[in-house]
Amino acid sequence: MQQANPAVLYNGGNEYLHYEDTWYILSSKPDEYVLVYYVGNNDAWKGYGGGTVYSRCAASLLFWIITTLFCPGVQ
Repeated sequence: MQQANPAVLYNGGNEYLHYEDTWYILSSKPDEYVLVYYVGNNDAWKGYGGGTVYSRCAASLLFWIITTLFCPGVQ
């Protein structure tokens, strides 16, 4: 199944585990980082969510966090 928006990932429909997750790719820079926000439901927990940053380099991740959160005008 091809999704309409490649920045939104849907995961669900599993008959055994009964869960639904939606992952939103909020920002990314190839080979540096991917910022993901997710929300979901399962049999044990309705309405969980959170976010994470995937990075291969801790220095890139730290730079991204500092500039994004504290210096939004810096690229």
